[in-house]
Amino acid sequence: MGTLRKNLPGRSTIVESIARILFGFFGATLLLVPLVVLTFISNIHYRLLATTLFALLFAIIISMFSKASNIELAGSTAAYAAVLVVFVGSS
Repeated sequence: MGTLRKNLPGRSTIVESIARILFGFFGATLLLVPLVVLTFISNIHYRLLATTLFALLFAIIISMFSKASNIELAGSTAAYAAVLVVFVGSS
């Protein structure tokens, strides 16, 4: 029975597609939720604190659920924090 499941055509393609969709949804959520939250915070100090906490949460989540190297983790966290800081600075 185990070998039959491994040889089913298209099974890995379906799983990969579902994983990519979930990862895309998860990525969009990680970016949009902080932006919505930051729009409701008026004090700049609290906004920067929230930005820092969201960036730390992002780094923790990515390090736990991906196989990214340390350099990739640092780069993605820096890019994520940059997006949030630009949003804070422009509003």
